[in-house]
Amino acid sequence: MLSIGAKTRGSGAYYVASQDGSEQPRAGAGYYLDGVEPAGRWIAPAGSALAEHAAEIDNTHFENLWEGYDRAGNALVRNAGSERRQTGWDLTFSADKSVSAAWAVAEDADRRAIEDAQQAAVESAIQLASDEAGYTRRGKGGQQREKVELTAATFQHGSSRAGDPQL
Repeated sequence: MLSIGAKTRGSGAYYVASQDGSEQPRAGAGYYLDGVEPAGRWIAPAGSALAEHAAEIDNTHFENLWEGYDRAGNALVRNAGSERRQTGWDLTFSADKSVSAAWAVAEDADRRAIEDAQQAAVESAIQLASDEAGYTRRGKGGQQREKVELTAATFQHGSSRAGDPQL
């Protein structure tokens, strides 16, 4: 299943289930970088700076990008740091409940195979989105449309807000 939502810097706290089952508020990029779940990974166009560093996501770099700044703190967009700036789109790819349940009780090798299959499916979907909907707007009032290749930060989560297994 796929759910999509626009994200802004000031869009409020997100909630994630902590390891003890209680819900913890995480504001902004903190939801993605909570330290409970595995480190994120970049999906980036070949030849891009992020593709060269496509291993694990560096938390500080991701937080800077979330705010609209590069690694050195230079603004990448006019409204960098603005509460109203759209930081990106949140595409949540949830495996079927039966897959998540199997993943939760699987032996390590099987669990990793399920995770790899989920990641491959997500990467295919991101590529399709890039091919079919990868556009940006430029110019006064955003009247010029330009084709772009999408860059995505992927983060694996293992539980629903209710604390149930949900890959």
